[in-house]
Amino acid sequence: MAKVVPLAKLDSLSNESLEQLLTEAPQVSSLREAVDSVMRAIHGLPDIMGCELSQVEVYLGRAAAKPPRLRQRWEDGRFRFEEWRSTIAMVTFRTRKSLIRTEKWELTAQRFIRFLEKRRVLCCANVAAGGAGRWSDTRETAIYLVARKRRGRPTFEPTDEERKRAVGDLVDQGCFEDAEAMREASQLFMHPEERAEHEWFSPKTLPHRNGNSESFEEVPQCKVCHHPATPGNYGFCGYHRRLKR
Repeated sequence: MAKVVPLAKLDSLSNESLEQLLTEAPQVSSLREAVDSVMRAIHGLPDIMGCELSQVEVYLGRAAAKPPRLRQRWEDGRFRFEEWRSTIAMVTFRTRKSLIRTEKWELTAQRFIRFLEKRRVLCCANVAAGGAGRWSDTRETAIYLVARKRRGRPTFEPTDEERKRAVGDLVDQGCFEDAEAMREASQLFMHPEERAEHEWFSPKTLPHRNGNSESFEEVPQCKVCHHPATPGNYGFCGYHRRLKR
């Protein structure tokens, strides 16, 4: 179960909270596992974003598995998506940097996405896969996604027949070095109902700026949502306290 962060609240998350996200992310050791993690994560986004899969736009990136590096990448993602209120992020998995580099996982992901785009059969509105510039000096790398809900009505999804033709072409091409991973991707592509369950990330406390000072104080989180609890509201934010009355 992946933990989702609303990027509008990124400034209120401490490095300890980001370290928790990284620690709880699954570790993978093969491209097949990586493909499975990413595609199931994308398929599960509509449930938590409250929209159709065809309305979801996704950016996939990598970052050194360190809180400051992850924070910077998510700041970049927030800027990329123009700070839309629907913008969220999660860590899909962690793995050794050497695996991604030597086995060319990024190049494979980019080829796969371009293949689906060319045939107009993406399961969601749009997917972009990019790296994060130069490689970090850390042993472990985190693969994350940033997503937002596209404005407007849902677009038409590809038909089953269009998906089958695309999958057949993908398998027949033979241009992917890891054929087993591509077969796994094809199966998941045909079955978007096979998805991961996501939940809002809920650290026990949220750091908030204490007045105008540079220090931070720990504020309990609402029992229902990811917003800070208001003093005197019995552990609820203002909105959920009103609902409890």
